[in-house]
Amino acid sequence: VGHIGFKTCEEIVKNKLVDDLPDVDLTNLRPFCEVCAKAKSTRHPFPKESHTEYKNYGDKVVTDLWGPARTKSLGNSFYFEPFID
Repeated sequence: VGHIGFKTCEEIVKNKLVDDLPDVDLTNLRPFCEVCAKAKSTRHPFPKESHTEYKNYGDKVVTDLWGPARTKSLGNSFYFEPFID
């Protein structure tokens, strides 16, 4: 999801893999993230195929959000959002 796993964090601290990392007490950390657990539990797989027919323009619109980009676009944007009908 949006962060490294607990085991990876534990290895970084124990093996001092990051310079100037302050002392971190891992005993009180939980080995899982409640937000991640909730997000993973509410996802549904995509269906293998769809039999729904869309007859009119705008009946189904699909969108996605990409970004942030490292470099600003010509229109001064860091994100891209396509809308597909």
